[in-house]
Amino acid sequence: MLNLIVYNRTAEPFHYQEHRSAPCQIASLISFTMRSAAGKTLPMAKCVPSPGVDRTVAAGANVELAIPLAELYPGLAHGSYDIAAFWLPEKPGAAAAGREGGFSQPGHPLTIRPVMRSFVVKRGETVQLAGGATLTFAGHSHKHVEEGSVSPLIIEGTLTPAGGKPDTFYVHVKPEVGKPATHVFAVGDHYFELGEYEYGASMHLAYFGLVR
Repeated sequence: MLNLIVYNRTAEPFHYQEHRSAPCQIASLISFTMRSAAGKTLPMAKCVPSPGVDRTVAAGANVELAIPLAELYPGLAHGSYDIAAFWLPEKPGAAAAGREGGFSQPGHPLTIRPVMRSFVVKRGETVQLAGGATLTFAGHSHKHVEEGSVSPLIIEGTLTPAGGKPDTFYVHVKPEVGKPATHVFAVGDHYFELGEYEYGASMHLAYFGLVR
């Protein structure tokens, strides 16, 4: 999933159109490219024009658009990629965005891997991971934040690499209210995705293995 967050830091409302088509949505806001590890630019799915829905982002507000990567690049294989995204002058509001600090992500690595193991771990349990590492779940906690802010969920535990020493970790994640509690996080080079959880008691994790 590609999460595109539009921050309106100007004093005027920002108007855009919401499209059902993922390629059309991307094309209406930013320039987005994806390259393979060999440096080849991947062809994005074509935008199939259809009427959009007018949306407005108030001054000082923001909106998050969740765009399925699989709809932009159908059949995307597992592997390592590089993504780049830019506001362009001809895009709606881009000039104002540029004056206020605009957006530019010239290059960012992306790794797509299959889930190596999906499991539920209870507090105090130790789970064997693919490759010989083990994960022990110690519990959850929260961080005190200012009023109106979202308190991150803190996952506490110990990860022991195959043949290595135990490493205690405290990972902060921010599941959003009203949205599925999913969040990718890393413990060293080991990557996980948090699914449903029962605070302080158990959680569902997907393990993607080592990503370096």
